[in-house]
Amino acid sequence: MKFTEIDLNTIYLALSIFLAILNIYQFFKNRSDVKILDGILTMLHNTSESLRNALLQISQNPDSFTDKKDVINTVGAVSQLASGMVQAIEEQRFYSSKKEAKQMRTKKQEEFQKKMSRILKRYKQ
Repeated sequence: MKFTEIDLNTIYLALSIFLAILNIYQFFKNRSDVKILDGILTMLHNTSESLRNALLQISQNPDSFTDKKDVINTVGAVSQLASGMVQAIEEQRFYSSKKEAKQMRTKKQEEFQKKMSRILKRYKQ
């Protein structure tokens, strides 16, 4: 009977140590995830401020644009800021691996470049 009590105590001790180690691991893993999320939120906040400032610049200085091409170039630059923000959000939410995210980013950049070249061709004519 005493032998069984010692074995159970040993098992409980080992299980307690294992759960304590698991708890410490999860604590530090969650801390690193929070740091990553904080970094992403900071980047998104800075990008959204840049978008706001760029749009204010466009709306408050309409006389600084001489033709449609200037407006298109400016809006294209603002659009790229917005695209960067959308990509960061999508990568965080939808893609599990960096390789998958990079493939999707490359595909979207190519699509964006095609759209912008079509727009510029239309207004050059």
